[in-house]
Amino acid sequence: VRRAGSFWHVRKQWKAGDSISIRFKQSVRGLPALDNEFALQYGPLLYVLSVKGEAETVKAYPRPEFRDYYVTKSPDAETDLRLPADKSATGFGFVSRSNANSDPDYPLDDPSGVLSGEMLAGDGTPAAITLVPMGAKNTRLRRVTFPMSKQL
Repeated sequence: VRRAGSFWHVRKQWKAGDSISIRFKQSVRGLPALDNEFALQYGPLLYVLSVKGEAETVKAYPRPEFRDYYVTKSPDAETDLRLPADKSATGFGFVSRSNANSDPDYPLDDPSGVLSGEMLAGDGTPAAITLVPMGAKNTRLRRVTFPMSKQL
């Protein structure tokens, strides 16, 4: 194994049963977005807050799994959330958590990894939050970016 520019070069006479293991060090990063808001990224994926909503079908198709719908946010859905500024250097306090029930053949039906942490609700109280990868099945209505709380 040797470094070749920005790549690792692995050269070997491979035999049955040989394997190689690669680990990537990942961390939660805040990506600047419009209006001084931030999206959260872990590895190559953006993570979003799934927002509860009601869907109204506006067009049906011959296949029942296909439809066009109009979604409105549920009145009790908490979306007035802010990222804690005092934790910005540590991924805003979010950590990756694995989901053992995920099916690798359908990774977005029940994502294998989520981000767990706390944000601040509109009244300043901490709110436990779980973020899922963008594109997950339950994210037809979602919040992608969040403002940062004021520094204390």
